[in-house]
Amino acid sequence: MLRRLAPPVALVAVFAAATSLGPTSDTSVSDFGLYRVYARAVLEGQVPYRDFALEYPPGALVPMVLAGLPDGTRGWVFRFAFGALMCASALVVQREAARLAPGRERAAAWALVLLPVAAGAIVRERFDLFAVALAVAGLRLALDGARAGRASAGGFALLGLGVATKLFPLVLAASCAAWLWGAGARREAVRGAAVAAGVALAVCLPFAALAPGGFAEQARFHAERPLQIESLPATVLRVTGDPRLTGTPRNPDRFRSQGVEGDGAGAAAAIAGVLQLGGILLGVALALRAGRRGDGRGLLLASAVALLAFLALGKVLSPQYLLWIAPLAPALYVAGARAAAALIVTALVLTQLGFPSRYFELVRGEPLALTLVAARDALLVAALALLASAAARTRRRPGRSGAPARGSGT
Repeated sequence: MLRRLAPPVALVAVFAAATSLGPTSDTSVSDFGLYRVYARAVLEGQVPYRDFALEYPPGALVPMVLAGLPDGTRGWVFRFAFGALMCASALVVQREAARLAPGRERAAAWALVLLPVAAGAIVRERFDLFAVALAVAGLRLALDGARAGRASAGGFALLGLGVATKLFPLVLAASCAAWLWGAGARREAVRGAAVAAGVALAVCLPFAALAPGGFAEQARFHAERPLQIESLPATVLRVTGDPRLTGTPRNPDRFRSQGVEGDGAGAAAAIAGVLQLGGILLGVALALRAGRRGDGRGLLLASAVALLAFLALGKVLSPQYLLWIAPLAPALYVAGARAAAALIVTALVLTQLGFPSRYFELVRGEPLALTLVAARDALLVAALALLASAAARTRRRPGRSGAPARGSGT
């Protein structure tokens, strides 16, 4: 019992210390105030998308509103409650991500104790860990089901909830469904995709029905925003040219961030979109291929390819996006993608070194801050290439059925 409790207890202690003390507790750039505004609006009876604009899917409001229930959004209570919810999410992530490393679960759980140190206070100041908990738990259940040749309704449902919270779990659901299709369990693949889509729609459609224009506005918000300055295409433009920045160092643009315009920004955004879609499709194709070989390890690697392409190649790469992939690093290491896992962890550390303490230096284009972001982006691209290579080399293991016979449809 004590051996099982030690990693989660250690994670809670490290989470509290790393987000409250020392350089890892820096919250000088935060969305926390915005979360309080959203929570206050809901608690006052306002309808999201109709009475106030919301740039996130509706599931994102869950941790914000829950944090406001004890004492509204006033004072330290809201901050403490929100931090406690993110710590609880981190515990779920630790448990489920460790189970993605069969035979090395305990070592993986201990490795994840260091996540708050590597990431810093962003684990407490953003709601992303809530979405990551849904995604990792859903991936683990879906992967277990796929290895048995069936769709895990619970796994795909959690991924659907993740999509309704923050879009990225969609690529994991697509990869898991592709694996089942490749394994010949086509009815199960359709069933899993339908469960994920059904759950996501069940959460989103009521809001879309109440405020169709406001709900659609979140899509326009993300479609219209310029290249965010930490993204790969923006970094390339800033290193090679002198593009125009949106907003000023202390006054962000209407998208509450800084971006780049002109000097090829439109072409760079288009190329990034093509590369991002191509990377996601590559991950899904590799999952399909792994399914044909009955290789569960290949599903994990392919899912990581799709997820990393989604976060690293787009026109926005906010620091908290690294939380989407970092918890998979121990499992990827155990699966044989050791170099890729090491690069992902290093990219997370570089992200913290540059954000938030050097964010305004980055806006001003100071060399050290720009170098840190460029190095981080380069490491993520390298990790993506290594993961794709590892997934492409997967082989059916002798003596493993891994999936039902092709065409069984069960």
